[in-house]
Amino acid sequence: MSIEAPLLTAANDDDVSARDKKRDEAMKFLAPAALSFIATEGPVSMQMWRGEEIIRRIGHNRGVWPGKIIKAGGKRPKEDPAKRTHKTYAFPARRQFSLWFRTTWDRDQLVKPVQELIDMIEQRDGGLDELPDGFSDLGPKLDFKFLELELCALARDLKVFFWDDAGLLAFLDQVIRDADVIAAKSRGGRYDPLEVAMARAFGRK
Repeated sequence: MSIEAPLLTAANDDDVSARDKKRDEAMKFLAPAALSFIATEGPVSMQMWRGEEIIRRIGHNRGVWPGKIIKAGGKRPKEDPAKRTHKTYAFPARRQFSLWFRTTWDRDQLVKPVQELIDMIEQRDGGLDELPDGFSDLGPKLDFKFLELELCALARDLKVFFWDDAGLLAFLDQVIRDADVIAAKSRGGRYDPLEVAMARAFGRK
């Protein structure tokens, strides 16, 4: 389910840092699984050299637009798994968006249909270059937002609960606000207010 993020007023660096720290703490309690789309910012062309000899060209004049779906997670909402898994990759790929799920089982329901969609886009719009490391050439007109909407539609068709990036942040912020209210009313106890707020968010009182 996509949840629209609330409007945020301008904040100073200390406010942003404190907010991000609270989000990180809430993220640890939630421990969501993610399906992340990694891609370059646009089409790329490259040549691979051995000494003074070109041993392979990728992209030619049209360029290729490398993209792939990976299973991910993370301790921070804005963490980019590509920085861990693709540090030395030739393409400057990064996380473009993620869908977030309560469990790995929920996420894994999407893996096959999403990969089938990626394969279909590659066959329809991609070139003839075979890209390494599981990347697909998704064609010169790749639209990140439209692709994200297609993935969201697949999740809804399968009736799998999810958040998009904005929805995850909105959910975490609501849990944090609820935890602050619980903490203000609490006289101490065995449960962390954040843990209680998270449980209540899922209807477990």
